[in-house]
Amino acid sequence: MAFDVTERKQAEQRIAELAEQNARILDSAGEGIIGSDREGYITFTNPIAATLLAAEIDSLFGRDLWTVLRPHSTEGVPLPVKEGFIQKTLDDGQTRVVQDHLFLRRNDTPFPAEFTISPTFHEGGVSGAVFTFRDI
Repeated sequence: MAFDVTERKQAEQRIAELAEQNARILDSAGEGIIGSDREGYITFTNPIAATLLAAEIDSLFGRDLWTVLRPHSTEGVPLPVKEGFIQKTLDDGQTRVVQDHLFLRRNDTPFPAEFTISPTFHEGGVSGAVFTFRDI
């Protein structure tokens, strides 16, 4: 099979276009969006997520999602990691929708959040999660 430089360049251009399109979608979404790997470390985020959390967007990458969101019950009790919705979704691959938790901003002010956490899959297994949330 001959190596076709034109086909390769076209494929590379298409990949770049798709990456740019994905970035525009993340940037224009009206909710905070955070993606994590299988271990719960942040792999991507959008500007709204950083704003809601009162954080610089670059400071979120590679951090543990649980320690960034710092979820609490509506009574203000911190939620343990292993009993939490993020870990459960990573373990069982089930989408969860939650409407009654608090998150703490970087400056420790709480805000009521409504969120969905959905698993991502690769090669038949859970590879991470996408977390969407908004201040309610």
